[in-house]
Parts: sequence; structure tokens; C-alpha cells
Amino acid sequence: GGRQMPYIVRLETGTINRAVYQIAGLYDGTKPSPTAREATWNDRLVYTFGGGCNGGYHQGATTGGVLDDSMLSRGYVVASSSLNVLDNNCSPIISAETAMMVKEHVVETYGEPLHTIGWGGSGGAIQQYTIADTYPGIVDGIVPSIGFPDVMSTNGPNADCRLIQRFFAGEGASWPAEQKRAVTGFLNASSCQSWDLAFANRITATDSCPAVIPVEVRWNAVTNPDGVRCAALEQVANQLGRDPRTGFV
Repeated sequence: GGRQMPYIVRLETGTINRAVYQIAGLYDGTKPSPTAREATWNDRLVYTFGGGCNGGYHQGATTGGVLDDSMLSRGYVVASSSLNVLDNNCSPIISAETAMMVKEHVVETYGEPLHTIGWGGSGGAIQQYTIADTYPGIVDGIVPSIGFPDVMSTNGPNADCRLIQRFFAGEGASWPAEQKRAVTGFLNASSCQSWDLAFANRITATDSCPAVIPVEVRWNAVTNPDGVRCAALEQVANQLGRDPRTGFV
């Protein structure tokens, strides 16, 4: 029983806080105004957050996604930016700062929304939990999926599975399959293998460095002790004043 409008989407792209932002919404043919509401807007904002967790000294090439038919067709304005993707820069602090600044631009462009809904999974869920808890007012409600409570909660399985897989490749190679599975603590032994392959590089000093950082300038304990360190979880731990090995203060 909603209004029927032409399905024309206005997509704005620019840079805020050195991130690439995008704002999308249905377009009624007039320039958006904070004092004259778009007839196509339902006065509500969805802010999307992208997943992953990686260190990086770059702007990023993706946002949390703003061209979602289920949101746009219902009249929501949808916003996000490349620093709201944790795989571009694994820092909920930077994500919160960027979301605040992009949302300010939405308000200046469209007007103040009745409420802002957070949306995203995995690393996108981490950002929603931490931003809603630590920076109230940026989002009013959240819809996280594939949830983790925070970045550091992933550190234990990452480190444990990297060590366990190395042991199974050496002294523990002769262990029965069921004994290996039991040691991992997972229902399936493949889960620990996946943690190691997908995420363990992110707790090392340089394995998660993006290709744009030359090997010769990366940290090396012997040859380049002052080099660039790219460990995503190490970055977050330092920002939070925690020990990167444990996640605790």
C-alpha cells in the first residue's frame, strides 16, 4: 500500500575523511534539499558496513554497498564509505569517525533522518556493535549478521589454529583424525584449518600487507626493524591500548 514512484536512483560519490563515500536514494527529479524533503524518501537512513578485517595504508575500493533494491525500493536513503569496510582498514574507531562525517553530509544534503539503521555482516557486524556501544547517536538501531562482538574476539582462534596446524604438520602428523579434531575444539577439524588459512596472516607483522607496500620497506626483525608493520589486529590492539597477543589491557 505504499506510494508508487519512478524507479530512478540518484547515486552520489565523493571523498570524505580520505574515504570514498556513496549515498543512494530514489530521485524525484529535483535536487535534494535539507529543507524540502524528497518525495521519494521515507525519512530514514540505512548505513551499511562491509566485512573482513585487514590492515592497510590505502583508501579502499569498495563500500558496504548502497545499491540494494530491498532498501531503495522502500524509500530508504543508503550510505556507506570505503573506510566502513573493515577489510580496507580494520579499525572501528576510523569507521565510526567516517560514518559520523558521511552521515553529517547526508543531513546537509537530504535533511535529518528520523532514525539511522546500521546494516552489515561479519566485520560489518563488529563495526555496528562497537559504534553503537561507544559512539551513541551515529546509528539508532543495528541489523548485524554473522556476528562477532569485537575484532579482538577473533584473535584467539586465529593464533591457536595457526600453532595447531603447524604442530599437525610436524610432531602431530601421526595423530588420528579424531584426536586432531578434538584438540581444535571445533565440531569439524576443517574449521581450524579455515581460521588459519583465512585469518591467521592478519596477526603477523607483515603477511597482511597490501601489494602497494614494497617488500623492501616492510618490517623485518633483523634487516628492517623500523619498517612498516601491517598486522590488522595489532593495529586495533594498539588503538585500544591492548596487548596484540591477547587482546587484554
